[in-house]
Amino acid sequence: CSPASLALHGGLGSSRHDNRGAYLFKLFKGGCTNREVTDLDMAAHLVDWYRARCEVELFFHALKNGCQVEALQLTPMARLDRALALLIVVAWRIARLMRLGRA
Repeated sequence: CSPASLALHGGLGSSRHDNRGAYLFKLFKGGCTNREVTDLDMAAHLVDWYRARCEVELFFHALKNGCQVEALQLTPMARLDRALALLIVVAWRIARLMRLGRA
C-alpha cells in the first residue's frame, strides 16, 4: 500500500462517495496500516495522514538530494546554522515546484 495509490482514490466528496468509501475501507481493513479502521471517517483520516507523510518525505528528499545538505556535516556549527537556515527555505521551494510539476 503506497501513498501514491491512496492519492489516486482520494476526493471523498464526489458523487461516487459510496464506491470510493467502500474501497478505502477495504484497503485499510486489508492491512495497509496497523491502526484500527472501524468506519469510513477513520479511513479518510488515515488518507489525510498519508498525504501529510508524502509532503514531509518530498521536503526531506529535496533537502537531502536537491540541496545536498549531507555535505555540510563536517562544517563548524555556526556555518551549519546559517547554511541550514537558507537551505531549508530552498528545499521548501524545490519541494513546492516538484509538487506543482506533478499536478
